[in-house]
Amino acid sequence: MSQADNWPHWRGANHDGVSAEKGLPVEWSEEKNIVWKLKLPGGSSATPAVWGDKIFLMAQDEKQISLLCVSTAGKLLWKTKVVDSRGKAKGEKSFASPSPSTDGKRVFTMTGMGEVVAIDFDGQEVWRFNAQERYGKFRYGFGYHTTPLLYSDRLYLQLIHSGGAWVVAIDTMNGKEIWKIERPSDGVAECEHSYTSPCLWRDGKQARLITHGNDYAIAHRLIDGKEIWRVGDLNPKDQYNRTLRFVSSPVAVPGLIVVPSA
Repeated sequence: MSQADNWPHWRGANHDGVSAEKGLPVEWSEEKNIVWKLKLPGGSSATPAVWGDKIFLMAQDEKQISLLCVSTAGKLLWKTKVVDSRGKAKGEKSFASPSPSTDGKRVFTMTGMGEVVAIDFDGQEVWRFNAQERYGKFRYGFGYHTTPLLYSDRLYLQLIHSGGAWVVAIDTMNGKEIWKIERPSDGVAECEHSYTSPCLWRDGKQARLITHGNDYAIAHRLIDGKEIWRVGDLNPKDQYNRTLRFVSSPVAVPGLIVVPSA
């Protein structure tokens, strides 16, 4: 990461993967354009969050999944256990896949086992709950990898799998549920499993939560989760693919939402 504006969550401050930083290098090697390196305790498919001079990373080793805080100079500042692991991460398969996010005071993490934890900038736990215990056992063919969406003072969870489909808003101050809505669909088989992450669409004064999976992209009101609209035909009924799991996440800019089908 470069020392530019804060990058508080996956896809950056505007949730679109775009940085305003200029003059960045476009080539790397083991030595070229490398300022420092730091060996991590284990693997992860999560992306870093950056706030000021702190970088927040996830890692899974044989014993635990951890949140790491690293300075922009490459020094490990602290390491906090999030939950016990089930061995090392293997390739792209990791319980440390959801990316951390931060509001500048706390870091919010989630794991593939459903643990949702808020940790302050000193590495101390603020609150936690387990999404499987609260909302039901995950039933995904390839595990849970969705990154929660942080916006304002809420953390939005998208839980779409064979055991049910829910969208949930969590209070970032205390981890309590603000609202929960069911997300109905007529999808079947593996199409019920969504590995995508929700995104935020803003256009003028409007803001909507976009969830993606089980054959549909759906826009929800932020205040209560109510469905505003949905887009179907991503898995046409006359050529239905029972194994069409949505994996790629939508991205939104004013006036446009790009919705992939798989």
